[in-house]
Amino acid sequence: MNWLGGLQVWSESARKAGPLEPDSEGEWLWVKPKKGCAIINLGDAMVRFTNGALCSGRHRVLPAPGEQGVWPRFSIVYFVRPEDQCILGRLEGEGVPPLAEGEEQEPLTAKEWIMKQAKGLGTRFTDN
Repeated sequence: MNWLGGLQVWSESARKAGPLEPDSEGEWLWVKPKKGCAIINLGDAMVRFTNGALCSGRHRVLPAPGEQGVWPRFSIVYFVRPEDQCILGRLEGEGVPPLAEGEEQEPLTAKEWIMKQAKGLGTRFTDN
């Protein structure tokens, strides 16, 4: 819910590359604010709950473009995530693709998922 621009999303779907993969070919696209609308960024838990039907998107925020750039941009971020012991598994329901025949999803708690993601980063951000 913002009246100023500044949010950009990556044009390529997060489904095509893993969460720790380098940038795929694509470009940053501006998200135009719409009055009375909210932008909701989904995280990895929702990807697992929906077996990939919904995906988290790569995004960033820059100073608003054009004439909007003279105004300060404020955002309120509200993070919600499953409790540590919540099993991140596929939910059953309309619109959620079933697992392939013979496929089993690794049972993973939210805490295990976070630890797995953190380990995957390794020294990526500490080399400087």
